[in-house]
Amino acid sequence: MAPSKPTKSEALAELIRLAIASNEGLSGIPGSRIVTDRILKVKASDDPANIKRALTGRIKPLIETCKAFKIGRTLAPDKRSGKYEKYKTMHVLCEAKQSMIEKLEAHYIQKYIEDPKNDNKKLGSAGPSGTSIDGKYYLYLVLR
Repeated sequence: MAPSKPTKSEALAELIRLAIASNEGLSGIPGSRIVTDRILKVKASDDPANIKRALTGRIKPLIETCKAFKIGRTLAPDKRSGKYEKYKTMHVLCEAKQSMIEKLEAHYIQKYIEDPKNDNKKLGSAGPSGTSIDGKYYLYLVLR
């Protein structure tokens, strides 16, 4: 029997793992701790209320069981994870166009800004605002 073709999420996880493994100077979250198996892929036609409902359903149980968390956006989860040495896991939550990711990041930082476990100290983003080569941007949650 021929081996099965990896899913897109599995392929992305492997690329992230290889990128991190190939960069000896990169510290932060190891590639094996970047969770990409449930990325919500948002289309322009998707209802924003449904997107938020789905993401909140994913975020809430994760932050209930962690010591601390931070919400952010990035063009490249593998590179961004290198900035988070004190966190154990990065959950890549959503893939969408830049404008949608910026709105979702602002929404979730605002939603959880008063949570004592939230390491986002202010509204706004420190994430890169560059141009994506493939048009994809990601919303993530890091946990410790």
